[in-house]
Amino acid sequence: MSTVFQKTIRAITKATTYPFYKIKARNLKIPEQGAFVGIANHASYLDAIVIACVVKRPMRFVMYWKIYELPLLKYIFKALGAIPIASPRENREVYQKAVRAMDNEIQAGGAVFIFPEGMITHDGALNEFKSGAVRLSQKNQCPVIPMGINGVWGSVFSRAKIRTTALWRRRIEVLGGDKVEHQEVTQERLFDEVKTLLHR
Repeated sequence: MSTVFQKTIRAITKATTYPFYKIKARNLKIPEQGAFVGIANHASYLDAIVIACVVKRPMRFVMYWKIYELPLLKYIFKALGAIPIASPRENREVYQKAVRAMDNEIQAGGAVFIFPEGMITHDGALNEFKSGAVRLSQKNQCPVIPMGINGVWGSVFSRAKIRTTALWRRRIEVLGGDKVEHQEVTQERLFDEVKTLLHR
């Protein structure tokens, strides 16, 4: 994974989104060193880009394998260090490779970002969290840093039935929460942490 490439993509992303979206971060406490798992709600196709715009530290995003495998885009995702994942029932080989890649990154002191809902919301509500972030944190004894993405639901990149296509500077905010140590990590705790960040 090239840090230089990641910084270049981040700069290009910021430049291309600036005319349309005003992305701000509040109370975001990202450690400069040490392993952690980042999580957030998943309200649009833009979410990973939003997070990448406000978090300067390189992170490996976990993403659905069929999107990862899209022609041309696959090379960009790979260069960015994205980790493709599938459910064990859908593709056990892809799932096992993803688990190993996540464990290796955390054990090397890196950061992995997961959208624990496992899907983009269809109604704007927070979906039940899956167990991936909990497993990764508890197995490798690293904290989880929750984040809440506000302002993307209802945009053209969301799954809202009524979406705005107006090209104006939509305000998007990423609100950071306090880190949750691995001893305190549960699916319910992480769900509550993110839900709280969406209602501030």
